[in-house]
Amino acid sequence: MDKKILIEHLNHDLEGEMGATIYYTLYAKMVKGPYYEDVAELFDKLALVELEHMKELTDQILLLGGTPSTTLRPMKLLHKLDEIAKYNVEQEEMAIEDYKKHIKEAEQLGELGVRLMLEHIISEEYEHLLSFKRLLA
Repeated sequence: MDKKILIEHLNHDLEGEMGATIYYTLYAKMVKGPYYEDVAELFDKLALVELEHMKELTDQILLLGGTPSTTLRPMKLLHKLDEIAKYNVEQEEMAIEDYKKHIKEAEQLGELGVRLMLEHIISEEYEHLLSFKRLLA
């Protein structure tokens, strides 16, 4: 394991966070239904958290000597709330698994700052996961 690979993986994470920020912002504007205001507020809050994750990942990539990606990971633009929630449950679960792997990589390299940042992001992604599961309940 070397820093170059860790930087690549952090850039992959950054691309996911950029995609989530954009899509959650779009979903906040597109959502319809009887509770649309509450759901729109949830998506707005999620987008702001994902924006913070982007900043944190960018800082760590730069500290490691890398160049942050400017490519956003494509996501599905869905229109029905249940489909959006199911899709985002999958996306949050995948992100958490990726972050867990990248924590191990950071530990192997002795990158405590990266590990702590990723653990913080995982805790927030887990909250997002629960929010989407609640929407499906």
